[in-house]
Amino acid sequence: YSKEDFFVCGDMAIDVWNLIKTKGINAKIIIGNIDNPDTNFTEYNHAWVLAEVEPFTWLALETTGGYIVYNETNPNYYKGYFFDNPSEFKKYLDLKKKYNAQINRIDELENEYNICVDEYEKLRMAYNENYAGKQVSNEGLEARDKVVEKLGECKTLNSKVLEESLILTNIISEINGLLT
Repeated sequence: YSKEDFFVCGDMAIDVWNLIKTKGINAKIIIGNIDNPDTNFTEYNHAWVLAEVEPFTWLALETTGGYIVYNETNPNYYKGYFFDNPSEFKKYLDLKKKYNAQINRIDELENEYNICVDEYEKLRMAYNENYAGKQVSNEGLEARDKVVEKLGECKTLNSKVLEESLILTNIISEINGLLT
């Protein structure tokens, strides 16, 4: 299941949860990783439903595939984070979308920053090689100005990465608050 498919299985889990609750059966939506249950939310890649078929007896429903998973078959279907209703689960999905978008934004900015630093280093090295320690010239001053300008661009990009990282930290806090 990819990040995109997670939202498909989430929709299916909500639909099945609604069907079960309509029949008067207690149900919970679960998110987790059925291959690695001891991971954190960043590696959660699936959603499914648990139905209480008898008091304190739950049965996992694989909503994407449309089948039952018994504890003996895969106990990981009985581990994860539980949501009592779709509205709680939708809050998580919204936060996870924000998280993924923020990760992408930071990756893009870090890429831009790394390119900027490479360009700065090339300009700085060319300046040092051609103009440092030599008589001041217009070309030398222009080269120095380009180095200083590029350094400013890099510092601005670094500040943006830090700002976006703070936003990511807040999103992670919100997710962790929802999952506790």
